[in-house]
Amino acid sequence: MKRLDIPKSTFIGGYYMSDDVCTKMKDLFFAHPQYVKPTKMRGDVKKCTEFAINPNTNCFHPIDSYIDELVECTKQYVDEFIMPNTPNTSLQFRIAEDFNIQHYEIGEGFYKWHYERMFDDNASWHRSLVFMTYLNDVPDGGTEFAHQKCEVKARKNLTLIWPADWTHTHRGVISQTKEKTIITGWLSVYNPVPTDWPLPRPAGYENES
Repeated sequence: MKRLDIPKSTFIGGYYMSDDVCTKMKDLFFAHPQYVKPTKMRGDVKKCTEFAINPNTNCFHPIDSYIDELVECTKQYVDEFIMPNTPNTSLQFRIAEDFNIQHYEIGEGFYKWHYERMFDDNASWHRSLVFMTYLNDVPDGGTEFAHQKCEVKARKNLTLIWPADWTHTHRGVISQTKEKTIITGWLSVYNPVPTDWPLPRPAGYENES
């Protein structure tokens, strides 16, 4: 799998998925408008439409293929950034919540600086890594990372993975010339959760041992 040339010091990994899988995922969004909803966020924060996907109950063939390639991207990220022979080499990641195909018209985007564990609810506390796949080329669009002082251009088939916390505060680079379609979601550490865990367990963990 081809990698994006980006400094390792950013802790951002970039990996190119197959064109066939990404094309089918974009086609899936437009083929099922009945599942597409406006984002629930305020319009001054974020503006887009979203197709939410439950990874455990999806009934669309391209999603399985996408997840297979995402697993390979995650393995490469772990190999690159987690040092061998440390306790954390046994970490297992899983998609523990819905992820989204998102479509942004010209001028739309995630306008505000944010990170993926900043929201005041239990839905985000267990997120460890973020993944995002660009489904089309947008020469004047992409993602800007504040502390890393870098901007990644939206390139079709490119999947980014980065830590979910405040170290990777980011925002969208808004295109004024072209629409943008992406897939985005979160990877959670699964090691099964201890019985004395102080916070509510995320959905799907209750029956794990």
